[in-house]
Amino acid sequence: WLAPITGNGMTSGTVLTLLLMAVLNLKGGRKRTLKTHLDKASLPQIQRFVDDFCLRQKWSESTRNRLQLAAEETLLAMLGIREKNRASTSDKMNIELRRSGELLEMDVAVASVDANMEELIGLAKGGEMQSIQQLPFQILGLVTEDIKHMQFHGFDFICMKVKCGSALPVRSIN
Repeated sequence: WLAPITGNGMTSGTVLTLLLMAVLNLKGGRKRTLKTHLDKASLPQIQRFVDDFCLRQKWSESTRNRLQLAAEETLLAMLGIREKNRASTSDKMNIELRRSGELLEMDVAVASVDANMEELIGLAKGGEMQSIQQLPFQILGLVTEDIKHMQFHGFDFICMKVKCGSALPVRSIN
């Protein structure tokens, strides 16, 4: 009964890929998703979402605070960019949280904000703060291990990794 599977390279490759994906998905943990609006009124809902995720993971209060800060500053940064570029802030926003070892992967997807957050975070890390609008980017640069901002067909995807171990590094703003 294995001859049809192992005899064809495409079939055996597909079966192997499906098995590897199943193992990786089981090992990576379960993701949680929140669908909300890109609006300041969504902040309590986002905070409850992060709190619930941290309680399920049995993470410490300091870790929870760090994740709350990352989520809040992402929302504020996106709102700041949005307000600068256009008046409407009623776009939908999706947030996904998933544990990856000692890191939390937070993926945020919203309609395009016409600016590159990675660039803005790099500028905020590089020197003294030019304006209060740069504060969310500077804070995100401090609390995240890695952040990627991709823009694709009118949507923004922000993928960040936040350290969740007990000994969290402290970085200073220079």
